[in-house]
Amino acid sequence: MHVYIDEAGVFVVPEKRERYVCCHVALLIPSSQAELVLYEFLRLRDLWGRTQIELKGSSLDEAQIAAVVELLLKFDVIVRVVAIDMAEHTEAAVTQFKEAQAAAVTKNLTLEHKPGLVKQMEELRDRWRALPNQLFVQSLTAIILVKDAIQTGTLYYCQRLP
Repeated sequence: MHVYIDEAGVFVVPEKRERYVCCHVALLIPSSQAELVLYEFLRLRDLWGRTQIELKGSSLDEAQIAAVVELLLKFDVIVRVVAIDMAEHTEAAVTQFKEAQAAAVTKNLTLEHKPGLVKQMEELRDRWRALPNQLFVQSLTAIILVKDAIQTGTLYYCQRLP
């Protein structure tokens, strides 16, 4: 399985309370189809007069995006998205959630745990706390996406294309 991940947005709480959706997207392609999918995509890209290997979605018009979607529908691919509307959150709420997540890393540690493990978990907790809110949200959505993509892709393809 080939997994391609990209993001859109800057994951900051906007000053104006208008919609501000940021996301991570994963495209999962079975290994048996990856070469053909990429070949067909490059042919499509060439029709548009583009030469870059990686095209930014924001540089494509509606017809080009529709052509990419139509191309992908011919194959057994999976697209997974994790999105967040940053306008629905405040800096204080993000900070509070970040602190709660950081605290949860060491919440159940006891004297029975090995000192090395305790030290590593405390360092991890402290690194989470030190992250700017923007990077915390960006990291969290990426982690959620990667976990979901691996689980979904593995279960789907082992049944569909064993």
